[in-house]
Amino acid sequence: MPKAPKGKSTEKKIIHPYSRKATQITREAHKQEKKEKLKNEKALRLNLIGEKLQWFQNELDPQKMRYSKKDACELIERYLNRFSSELEQIELHNSIKDRQGRRHQARETVIKQTMERERQQYEGYGLVPHTPVFSEAIGKVSMQLYHLFLTLTGSVLQQYDHAH
Repeated sequence: MPKAPKGKSTEKKIIHPYSRKATQITREAHKQEKKEKLKNEKALRLNLIGEKLQWFQNELDPQKMRYSKKDACELIERYLNRFSSELEQIELHNSIKDRQGRRHQARETVIKQTMERERQQYEGYGLVPHTPVFSEAIGKVSMQLYHLFLTLTGSVLQQYDHAH
């Protein structure tokens, strides 16, 4: 009578925590986590830039084909001050003496930090970084404005303020 074939065990072998296989699996898991983290960060960054461009796209006058530096500076200032009404509302809530402490302090802090960061960005090297990806995504009129933003800096705005 022939011997019965031995089947492989259906249970998975336990891997020793200090084995080479365990370090290989751990290394691969860390690698995947890093990839996911980088992918999410890049998506968030692109989303923020997309929101900026969307705001400008919505604010552009479709009848206007060219924007002067004055018009562009005014548009950028409107963008930088877009949260001012919300800040006024928060200040109004805080001026009421019903509660001790500050209401909406977290939102107020986020808004102020955003406004400060965007102002520094604009005065430092322009509002929108130059990426060829967006040249395909935005229209002809906004493309002109986009290139104008790349060349404008805070010094242009200061020169404009001194001249007018």
